[in-house]
Amino acid sequence: MLCWYFGNYPGLMNRAAGLLACESFEDGEEAFLRRLALPEWGDAADTVVRAWQRLADGYAQYPLEKLIGYYGPMHDGVVWLPTNSVGSAVRATLGVDAGAVVTITRGEA
Repeated sequence: MLCWYFGNYPGLMNRAAGLLACESFEDGEEAFLRRLALPEWGDAADTVVRAWQRLADGYAQYPLEKLIGYYGPMHDGVVWLPTNSVGSAVRATLGVDAGAVVTITRGEA
């Protein structure tokens, strides 16, 4: 069974979880990340590992408390719209495409 945390589809996070469940992890994080990157990125695996490490460092600086996601207000943030869903009219309705910045306001009652 898969869950939203892993992206609802077997992929990199599922592979990482499977490896971590069975490995001793004795050779450290960087070696593990390299083994994880090699099948997909081959010769560029070391570059990918450095990118992952930089992303992790940046994410660690993000001021986030998990409870705010459940109980707090969401003032603004990234929204992934279902623009490729069958029958979706999101693009036509909003008049925008991928990467556009939109502002959603409260309509008239």
